[in-house]
Amino acid sequence: GLLGPTFRRGQPYIYSAEQIEALLKAAATLRRRMRPHTCVALFGLLASTGLRVGEALALKREHVDLTTGVLNVVKSKASKCRLVPLHPTTTEALRRYAAVRDRVHPAPKSNAFFLTDRGTALSYQRVTVTFRKLRLQLGWRAPPGAVAPRVHDLRHTFAVRVLLRW
Repeated sequence: GLLGPTFRRGQPYIYSAEQIEALLKAAATLRRRMRPHTCVALFGLLASTGLRVGEALALKREHVDLTTGVLNVVKSKASKCRLVPLHPTTTEALRRYAAVRDRVHPAPKSNAFFLTDRGTALSYQRVTVTFRKLRLQLGWRAPPGAVAPRVHDLRHTFAVRVLLRW
């Protein structure tokens, strides 16, 4: 401790498959025209790819190839770009979302892939507020001495599952 306090990163919350399923079911019950569809597609994408929330929200329509099942993540952390292959079930879920989105917003105000009820780009703040609401609805609490489950922990869960499969 001679050099001052050290930074200790909080332990990430690792979701079970049942918790992710419960999250998606709860998201499907949200009110409004687009919110349930957007949240189910977004949270499902985060859980199945390990994308950062900001990367998913930065996706434009042209970055999502629903024919080949590949995302073009542009200017992610450290301004790097990468291609992310999608599982066929994820591609199909995004295809269903895009069909609903395009029917509800035939002339959207934004070129973002994920849209709000008004046809604008979904914000990080809206995602975290909605996730917090769903977390409380599901009764997910922080274990003693830990932080409450966060939407970013879907990324950690993905990484842990990949490592365990390896």
